[in-house]
Amino acid sequence: PEAQVIVITAMLPQNILAVWQLRKELSWREWLIPALVRIAFLPLGVLVMGWMQAEAKPLLRQIVGGVMLAATAMQWLSKTETQSASKPHWMFGTFSLSGFLQGLCGMSGAPMVLWCYARPWSASKVRAFLFTVYLTSFLPQWLMLAGRFGKIIPAAGLRTVMALPLVLLGNFVGLKLAHRIPDQAAKQLSY
Repeated sequence: PEAQVIVITAMLPQNILAVWQLRKELSWREWLIPALVRIAFLPLGVLVMGWMQAEAKPLLRQIVGGVMLAATAMQWLSKTETQSASKPHWMFGTFSLSGFLQGLCGMSGAPMVLWCYARPWSASKVRAFLFTVYLTSFLPQWLMLAGRFGKIIPAAGLRTVMALPLVLLGNFVGLKLAHRIPDQAAKQLSY
């Protein structure tokens, strides 16, 4: 839980700045439903994480690794076409898995990245979409973690605030570099 709070606290200003810079790349109609599906599955991930913290901590990394490998293998084997990625069941499956993983371990990007790259979007539009969807879940996740794990959550968030200048510097440099990478190269690097 502390690691998740550190990550989402550090990513909050980074995502706000990125969404602001990339705001012209997409409309709310493109990200709203995926974001709501993702948020709906956050509580399930937080509940399972709480159970695993108490009962099955050694299994946590193995389960997360297995899910990530399975999602990547499914994408690689299926060679999802753009038309398939647009279907509601692909969207629902992708963002429910992403929400569950975000609540479970805070590592939820892989399914969303693979889904985005199965669409005919530019690298800037993919980044705008991902940053926007990530941003929508930070407050609900923070509140769920604080409700479930108590005092350790605000303390971890406060410690992270001290590192924000470095995070923002990294964000600035990363976005400058990202604009120099061609779309096809960005897809290959992501895979």
